Amino acid sequence: IAPILVSIDGQRDTVGALRAYLREFDSRIVGLTGTPEQLANMSKQYRIHVNRSGDETDLLDREYLVDHSIFFLLINPEGTFVDYYGQNMPLGEIEERILHHIGDYQKEAAEKQMKGMERLSLIHI
Repeated sequence: IAPILVSIDGQRDTVGALRAYLREFDSRIVGLTGTPEQLANMSKQYRIHVNRSGDETDLLDREYLVDHSIFFLLINPEGTFVDYYGQNMPLGEIEERILHHIGDYQKEAAEKQMKGMERLSLIHI
């Protein structure tokens, strides 16, 4: 599993700011941000609540607040949404659900591989 943190405040959370912030945590975490349009599209696609208050029109004015949903999303290797985990969900339940989804994914991948092998023929001479 690749942990990815996506900032919804690209105005303040630049690539450099995210890099510095994530140094305080695990080196495997990938930090992503984007343009306001990209972040708005992502928020809409994944139904992330975002509410900005204050004046954010001036890049020098860093006094605005950003209220947002706090949860984790599980996305499969093809980029498809699988599950979400709220901030109050017990860690054991999160772990159990993730392991269940990993098992389902591995089973489906093995079945797809076997279907592909049905097309193969082995000829011994």
